[in-house]
Amino acid sequence: MRSSSNGIIAFLQFAVFLCSIPARAQGSWTTSHAKGAYDSAAAACDAELKAISKPGGPSYTLSQIASTPASTSGIAGAVCGFTVHLASGYSQPYPMPIYNWCSGAFSQSGYCVPRRPSRIVTVTITGTVASGRDVAGIFGRSGADLAGKPFTIVYTFDDKKGAQQFPDCGKAPVCYSEINSLGASSPLDRSSPGTAVLRIDGRAAPTIGNATDGTAGTELRKTIFGCCNYPMTYQMGLDVHDSRGSVALGVVNTTSGSPATTDADWRSSFSDAKIVRMEPPREGPASNVFTIVKDRAVQVSGVVIPATICVSEQPRGCSPPTAVK
Repeated sequence: MRSSSNGIIAFLQFAVFLCSIPARAQGSWTTSHAKGAYDSAAAACDAELKAISKPGGPSYTLSQIASTPASTSGIAGAVCGFTVHLASGYSQPYPMPIYNWCSGAFSQSGYCVPRRPSRIVTVTITGTVASGRDVAGIFGRSGADLAGKPFTIVYTFDDKKGAQQFPDCGKAPVCYSEINSLGASSPLDRSSPGTAVLRIDGRAAPTIGNATDGTAGTELRKTIFGCCNYPMTYQMGLDVHDSRGSVALGVVNTTSGSPATTDADWRSSFSDAKIVRMEPPREGPASNVFTIVKDRAVQVSGVVIPATICVSEQPRGCSPPTAVK
């Protein structure tokens, strides 16, 4: 027990040596036990102290707050220096790390630099509909079979909304970045960053993702496979939804030829027309699905097969290249 205590004390002393000034808030501080987000390390430590103090259990005191260097993932943090007081009279140091989401890999977009202009990223995907039924006639005749018709889906993301993650992957064989919105109840990312417009056979459906009733949500994840003979070099998963419907697509490229993109940043521009053909499964839940709903009734739904993708920060978006046949 004593060797463990000495190690904890040494850790706290090292943290204090690194920076004797208490950590300053740059964003939204979170803890392991306290719920919510706090605007300073001190406030987070106080909340953590209240959360771990239980009637009838050991008592805790907060002795110091020391900042720590960013971890390997880039997340800045601090250490709350607690002391545990047991009924037997024995006391033991108890360090509790807390994290500043706005200083590192995972940050609420635009929170730390509110004057920064938005980066609007457009993702355009084209292909053909594998299966689907136009119940309400959004894209033509009511009840029409949509199989074989061309589609275009345009996603637009505002990187000052939602939350995003940019891990420091180093030499890791797999690396990803993402932007998402967990929903209106999340303290970090209430605003949904994405919208989607689906066109089939040249006709557009209503925009999905801009509902203001709290149902809008978004996720975009880009994964890079940098080595090791993986059957793909990158993947992109996109999902925009609200009470009016959803469009969730997955894109995987082949490894034949040079990769279309090797940058794990989800905002980086690229285009690709050599996407592996992902046939819908015969059994189980399908991927690459779209659904449009009105008054809780499905108006149109189906499964698509992506053929091209284009990611751009240009104001007018981009036009994907012609698919390689």
